[in-house]
Amino acid sequence: MNDKSLSLKQVEMHKDFFDKCDFAIKNGFYLEAIFLEYAAIESRLEIICGVLGLPCNKELPFSERKNVNISQRVLCIKEARHKYPEMFKRSKIEDNFFYKNKLFSAWIIKRNTYIHGLYKNAFEYKSRKSECKELAVNGREYARLLYNEAARLRRLSKSHPELFVDICCTKNNGECYKKNK
Repeated sequence: MNDKSLSLKQVEMHKDFFDKCDFAIKNGFYLEAIFLEYAAIESRLEIICGVLGLPCNKELPFSERKNVNISQRVLCIKEARHKYPEMFKRSKIEDNFFYKNKLFSAWIIKRNTYIHGLYKNAFEYKSRKSECKELAVNGREYARLLYNEAARLRRLSKSHPELFVDICCTKNNGECYKKNK
């Protein structure tokens, strides 16, 4: 498969995500929507880390990549937003989006609680099930924001590559991971 056909398949796959997610929400398949959203969100965080030249991106070997979780990627991106504000001044994502106790973090916590605890406590089952629609709708919006942010950063890296030269992240293990390590 050549690069162009792979690229077209990627575009189709990502468009399909939004179509499938919309269908799932519209038809009450909230659990399916949440699974799709979580995968898309994790993927976009990997892409954003990759564009920024940060660790935890999709270029890591699978043996390392499988051990990285969303919170590690969020820490790297949060640090980049703080250390390199020029790069994020046109972002549609609010400055505090990645901070603990904000909407995105709350969504991840609720998603984890819902997915991992759905059948563990009969007293909470109905309330968790009723919260699912809101969780699915919000997850779709967060995925859209992250898709747009990844695309914006890619465009910025092409038009202003100088902004991306010395980016590093020290949050996850105290080491600075430089681009093209």
